[in-house]
Amino acid sequence: MAKSAKVEAFLDRVASLGCILCAHLGRGYSPAEVHHLFDAHQRSDWLVAPLCRSCHQGPNGFHGLGGERPFRARYKLGEVELLAMTLEKLA
Repeated sequence: MAKSAKVEAFLDRVASLGCILCAHLGRGYSPAEVHHLFDAHQRSDWLVAPLCRSCHQGPNGFHGLGGERPFRARYKLGEVELLAMTLEKLA
């Protein structure tokens, strides 16, 4: 099913923020892709955070580390915090 123009515009806006983790870590702006938060089986296009490819899928990224628990152990934050930082930047 195709995404609506409203959803596509929102996802583009989120990605345009740049990587939320790189910014949090003081690395500056990094181009981002959208990471869908929480349960992948019931994922929502409205519950997303911008992560660069490295922070998203790289060896030290969310998926590369194996998900929420190891990501939280490494960075001391998880998907809830990523969502909060994203919403703050969007406001």
